[in-house]
This record gives sequence, structure tokens and C-alpha cells, in this order.
Amino acid sequence: DRPYWGHMVNRFIFPCLLFCLIASSPLVAGTFSTSKQAFVGLLESRGPESLALGGALAAFAQDVTALDENPAGLAESQGMEAGLGHSLTLQDSALELAQFSRAIQGFGGIGIKFKYLNLGTFEKRDDYGQLLPDTFQPFGFEGLVGAGYKLNSRLDLGVSLGYLQQSIAGQTQQGFDLNLGGLWQ
Repeated sequence: DRPYWGHMVNRFIFPCLLFCLIASSPLVAGTFSTSKQAFVGLLESRGPESLALGGALAAFAQDVTALDENPAGLAESQGMEAGLGHSLTLQDSALELAQFSRAIQGFGGIGIKFKYLNLGTFEKRDDYGQLLPDTFQPFGFEGLVGAGYKLNSRLDLGVSLGYLQQSIAGQTQQGFDLNLGGLWQ
């Protein structure tokens, strides 16, 4: 003779949380988005709060950076937020970033983010190291769109879908990325 809440936890909330945990684990995410690991620079476009916490922001992301950290955090967005970024790195490499999030009353929040990494120009060489007349420009692109839904006063759920593309020396790879998240407060 359990109280109603105990039955609710065992039959609905616990299985949902377990599914979110398993579906968003790095093991599963790595299986579906191996191309994301080729350009580490695409993962380096975190917000200032995430950088200050050493990247440990999954439980705290409540703004436009929630798309990278935990899409459930979009449910806690306040108003509208936009961001643009431009980072120059080694030689002529550059990382470009555009992001936007908006709170929706009675729902939670939505967000969109685009990242573009250009690694500059490289000389082509043959198998023996001899210089060829061509050059190539490796690049990576990632686009994310997501939503966070406020299920109740303590639980937020979120989902984001991403498209990834990279190109190195004329070979292009593409993939999709699905992230599920939960935020219990």
C-alpha cells in the first residue's frame, strides 16, 4: 500500500529519467556522432560560465549555451539571448559562432546555434612528401536546434538535433547528432 507518489516514481518518472541518462551518455552519443570528434575546435565554443566551471555546466546551463551542455536548460531561459563569436587561432585558422535562444511562456525555451571552423590553407603533398601544385582548406560545420520543456516546477526535459559536416582534402563526412537531457531542481 504505497502512496500514489511512490507508484508514479516507479512506473513513470524513474524509467523516463533512466532513458534520458542512457540516451544522452557519452557512449551512445559517441556511437552516433563520431565525426564530431575529428574537429575538436567545434567543441571549444563554450560560454564564459562553462569555461569558468571547467566545462562542468550540464546541471547549470540555463541560457543559449544549454544547446551544447544540456538542452533541458533551455526551459529555464529568460527572455531572448543572442551571441556572435569570432576566434582566431594558429596561423589562419578561425572559429565562427552564432547562437540564439528565446523563452516561450507556458512552454520553456528554444535555441539555435551555428559553428564554423576553418583551419586555413594547407599544401598538398604526395606519399613521398613531394609538394604538389594544389592546396586544400579543411573545415567543419555544426548546426544545432533544440527545445527545453518545463514539465513541472522541478523537472525540465530537452532535446536538440544537430547536423555536422567536415571536409579534409576533398573528402567530406556528414552526420546527425541527437541529444536528450533532463534537469531536476
